Amino acid sequence: MGKTRRRWRPSTKRLGYKGDNEKTHLEKGNALHALGQNDAAVQAYNRAIELKPDLFKAWYGKGVAYADLRSTMTRWRASAGPLN
Repeated sequence: MGKTRRRWRPSTKRLGYKGDNEKTHLEKGNALHALGQNDAAVQAYNRAIELKPDLFKAWYGKGVAYADLRSTMTRWRASAGPLN
């Protein structure tokens, strides 16, 4: 009673969060991308790039996530049909 519980954060808990470093954010971006959460993945890749600008894997992951976002938007627009 009277104790507050911390909210469980699945993305950081599963990754074994080890602080604010480029590897953690790269892994977080990869996990989010695999889950189809491309907006959040791009944010994680951006943070990894801020911490280590020459991290090729983060740049690559960001590009793939953006391509998937574009593909998703194209499919969504096509399924919406013409607007009246």
